[in-house]
Amino acid sequence: MNSNNKTFNQTSTLVFIDAGVDNYQQLFDGVVAEAQPFVIDTATDGIQQISQILQQYPEQKTVHIISHGSPGCLYLGNSQLSLDSIKPYQLQLQQWQLDNLLLYGCNVAAGDAGEEFIEKLQQLTGAEIAASTNKVGSSALGGNWHLNFSMGSIASFFALTPEAMQSYSGVFNQAPSVGTVNILPGNSLNNGLGGVQGFGENELPAQDDGFVQVDVSAVFENGFRYFDNTWNAATEFFISYNGYVTFGQGLGAYDPAGIAGSTLPMIAAHYTDVDTGNPAIAFDPAGNSTGSNRIYYDIDPVNDVVTITFDDVVPYSNPPGLTNANAYQIRLWDLGDGDFGIEIRYEDLAWGQSGTSNYGTAGWTAGDQTNYDELPGSGTSDIENIESQSNINQPGVFFWEVQDGGVPSEPVGLAAIDINETDPPGVSVSDPAFTQFLADSDGDALGIAVVEVDNTNGSWQYSTDGGNSWNDFGSPSDANARLLAGTANNQIRFVPNPDYEGNAGNIFFRAWDQTTGTNGGTADTSTNGGTTAFSSGRLSTTLNVVPINDQPTFTAADPPVVNGSSAQTINGWATFNPGPTDEASQTATYNVSNISNPSLFAVAPTIDSSGNLTYTPAPSASGTSTFDVVVQDSGGTLDGGVDTSDSQTFSIAVNSLPTINSNNSASIPENTTAAITVTATDSDGDPINYRISGGEDQALFDIDSLSGAVSFNNAPDFENPGDNNGDNNYLIEVTANDGTVDSSPQAITISVTDVNENVAPSINSNNSASVLENTTAAITVTATDDDGDPITYSITGGEDQALFGIDSVTGAVSFNSAPDFEIPGDSDGDNNYLIEVTANDGTVDSTPQAITISVSDVNEVPTINSSNSATVAENTIEAITVAATDEDGDTIEYSISGGEDQALFGIDSLSGAVSFNSTPDFEIPGDSDGDNNYLIEVTANDGTVDSTPQAITIGVTDANDPPAIAPSNFASLLENTTAAITVTATDPDSDLLNYRISGGEDQALFGIDSVTGAVSFNSAPDFEIPGDSDSDNNYLIEVTANDGTVDSTPQAITISVTDVVEGTPGKDILRGANTAEHYLALGDNDRVYGYGGADNIDGGDGNDIIYGGNDNDTLDGGLHHDRLYGDNGNDLLLGNDGNDILYGRAGDDTLNGGLGNDRYNGGAGADTFIIGPGLGVDMIQRFEDGTDIIELQGIGFDDLDIVKSGSSTSIKVAATGETLATLSGINVSLVGADDFSIG
Repeated sequence: MNSNNKTFNQTSTLVFIDAGVDNYQQLFDGVVAEAQPFVIDTATDGIQQISQILQQYPEQKTVHIISHGSPGCLYLGNSQLSLDSIKPYQLQLQQWQLDNLLLYGCNVAAGDAGEEFIEKLQQLTGAEIAASTNKVGSSALGGNWHLNFSMGSIASFFALTPEAMQSYSGVFNQAPSVGTVNILPGNSLNNGLGGVQGFGENELPAQDDGFVQVDVSAVFENGFRYFDNTWNAATEFFISYNGYVTFGQGLGAYDPAGIAGSTLPMIAAHYTDVDTGNPAIAFDPAGNSTGSNRIYYDIDPVNDVVTITFDDVVPYSNPPGLTNANAYQIRLWDLGDGDFGIEIRYEDLAWGQSGTSNYGTAGWTAGDQTNYDELPGSGTSDIENIESQSNINQPGVFFWEVQDGGVPSEPVGLAAIDINETDPPGVSVSDPAFTQFLADSDGDALGIAVVEVDNTNGSWQYSTDGGNSWNDFGSPSDANARLLAGTANNQIRFVPNPDYEGNAGNIFFRAWDQTTGTNGGTADTSTNGGTTAFSSGRLSTTLNVVPINDQPTFTAADPPVVNGSSAQTINGWATFNPGPTDEASQTATYNVSNISNPSLFAVAPTIDSSGNLTYTPAPSASGTSTFDVVVQDSGGTLDGGVDTSDSQTFSIAVNSLPTINSNNSASIPENTTAAITVTATDSDGDPINYRISGGEDQALFDIDSLSGAVSFNNAPDFENPGDNNGDNNYLIEVTANDGTVDSSPQAITISVTDVNENVAPSINSNNSASVLENTTAAITVTATDDDGDPITYSITGGEDQALFGIDSVTGAVSFNSAPDFEIPGDSDGDNNYLIEVTANDGTVDSTPQAITISVSDVNEVPTINSSNSATVAENTIEAITVAATDEDGDTIEYSISGGEDQALFGIDSLSGAVSFNSTPDFEIPGDSDGDNNYLIEVTANDGTVDSTPQAITIGVTDANDPPAIAPSNFASLLENTTAAITVTATDPDSDLLNYRISGGEDQALFGIDSVTGAVSFNSAPDFEIPGDSDSDNNYLIEVTANDGTVDSTPQAITISVTDVVEGTPGKDILRGANTAEHYLALGDNDRVYGYGGADNIDGGDGNDIIYGGNDNDTLDGGLHHDRLYGDNGNDLLLGNDGNDILYGRAGDDTLNGGLGNDRYNGGAGADTFIIGPGLGVDMIQRFEDGTDIIELQGIGFDDLDIVKSGSSTSIKVAATGETLATLSGINVSLVGADDFSIG
């Protein structure tokens, strides 16, 4: 194996390409850059080669294998990997340790053999695997690159680039039309099949005529879809002694009418009169085979092929001294779903007729004497030369495929040729693409007869003058075929529809030996083969239409006039049109040229790939500039493509800005309006007008638009600033305009200065206040002074001024002594106190302010005088009644205002009656500390003020309570069992309980253990013969518990009996529905599919395979070696006895293999793996450190010895050395106590 010196890029992906596939070097060159390719040498074992490379690159987690394949088989180097050959490679495959494995062989996953092979490969490698049930490779040969079958979730890219996959012309299968079956030189027969002669393990008895019915269902599991029927491969397949096979019934006697006269569906290699009862022909050592004159057949379910060999058979009429015998084979390949391939292989036809019988016929027929086709020379003496003929370019070999029961189709004969879409070239009929498939035994000059063309996506044309002129084929047919001699002047081409790319569709032709007909003319080829000028076989070819790049275009308009010299960006200025939809992903490059008046720009115009135009005018520049633009796409000019648009011319106009040159500040005294005059200049000489365009204080100003004179709308007052932040600095912005464009705005600050005005202060606080009795603070007087002078306050009058004082700085007025509402101190005894206050700024007094201060009454607090505790019996509501008095005689209302248990009580706000919200239970205390002493606080209110809260303790005493049955009113059990349900009850007083069945329609069918409450059927129920009152398998009873004094409330219970899905003692396949079900598979090797629902599946005896399906399932393998798949859901997998394989898959699963050496694979989710002494040595694959848990049974973590074992970790019993499990691929440093739990 080698990597062909391709640089290794240190990725985690390797691609292995078998050198036995066609054009393997083309595939090697087409491997994606993210992967490292290697070539598998065909001379040595391919599996060993891959294993050696993987040892060198242990970090590689994804492997792609490109090789030939067939159902359940890969062909690697000189070896095969299949179910029959996989055992010697098990150790190597287990060491691959991959995450992803992608297999590109044809049909590898097809049928049961393919699925079982992939499943086995996944078990050994631990990888998620993708493969195909179809052909892989070129669509022209019926293939594709979709790996449509997977086990697990594949996270990987394709191995090959899209270009490599599109251009590759082969496929990777075992069938002769496409792959590795053609391993024999020339016209040799396939040997080494088994049996004495090496042609099969089965030999037909020697006799004349006759047939045998053969069961080939091991290969053709879905039968044969042949014309309008699907034939049963077990009972409707027959081998005739006379060189053919039939479907439906056998045909033994020779019929001279041959294939054309057959009334049975037939495939014939040489339909003539054979007698294997005659002596075999023994030739001398000088030159002839020593065949056996016997018929053998081989059934190969691994490679899905049936081979029938006619080994040197002799005719019925065997004249003395006959030395001629015929050797040929019929091979049938399973292609899946009833489709199959047909191979007829000839080593030698030494005799074509027997005595007076007709020459043998070869080909196939539907058995309706209408739909049939014969090979070249069939029914004539030319049949004896058929070993030199072929329809797949291998002498002596013919191959067809039968799909959907249709007419067998020949393999595509010619490789596709790439053409471009606008000027397609011609292909000469003398080109080897045609001539390699044309031959004539008489040596006549050759050509082709075109009998059919597909013009769906364009027009097929021909030329007879070397491509100078072209003619449409139109609609040729066998009756009206176009004749073209094999000369250079005769050419064929396909002209596609506009913007079409892809496969052109087929052109079909026969070989023409030019003994009749005219070059360029037409002929009827319906009669063909034999001595006619036309071959009986047809070949087809196609052309690939490769697009050329169309010229791009774009749309744009002149940019708007630019004012000033700021940088300009016009987003989306140009709109790119790459052309047809197949060119929509192309990118654009814009080129600007021929810029006139370049001095207009500080930065010249440019256009980015998104069509955004950018440029910067030069300072103070004005004028107009033109420029040319073209767009270039990324499609290139290959094959005459055009990647550049036509040029377009655009214009840019630039206008210069006016400039303000006056001051940016001014200072004026308060009480004036004139502020500042703004001036500006314009280089274009345009008239200028002005406007206020911004500033925090712009609303306070006006401007003369012609003179630029700025003035206040109202004269400013220094003592009362009107500017935004009150600092007498007024901010505005002014802009000049030349009739087209604005100047840059100028920020201007206008400062207002103070003028001394000596204004008296002014009191601005309230002239009255209301205060509660027993307080001294009365009111605070405030005043303002326009000059900002410091202010002092004094009491200057009022009838009650002697009762007050004032803080001269703050203006705070207060009583000299606290007033008493009940004993007023004011002059007229009405609790309204009168004073006058004056403010002074150091020079002048304010106007005195008269102030009235009113004193109001204060309410007295009510008092609670009831008890602070009470005792009540459980199960009662009433607790205590609270009482209070109020000196003011006000109406009192009560509320619960606190306490640890206040949420458990309510109170009547008028009567003070306190009650529990729900009756208390002595046995289940509800109070906060569970001691049956409930704590609350109660407050009384007289409409104005609260009393002091009273803490109250309410004690609850015990009383006898009835028992209560636990709320379990339903049970479900399997039929044929008696235990139904166990009823449980609790008694608050902890009295001893007994149980009885006290009612229910079906009570007579049950008994109950009075002490344990265990309910059971008197006799085991049968789901198929219900015994309940309404026969619906739902049994109704009532159960009552008693504590020796009082009964519980009766509990109604429904006991539902469910069906058990039982297998036979033999091999079973049980398939469930999407519901919860119970399966009992009984003996032998069974397969059970749970599908949806939470299923309980018991495999019983035998080596079973169990699939849980969706939902949370319980899977029990039972005895022997079982395989359990949990699938989706949180599943419990129990292997029990035997060496079991347990797959948890999606969900949080528990895997318990029981006795035996088991293999665990938890899959996605947090899984639990159960191991322990005496249970065997288990293998845990895909253990996710930090997510999965290993549960120990019968041993503790401290009793373990965890050691390295190669690239894995072994878990052993420290004292005895017994190995409990191996963690595959897990470094020993990652395994610690946090990965274990104790069961």
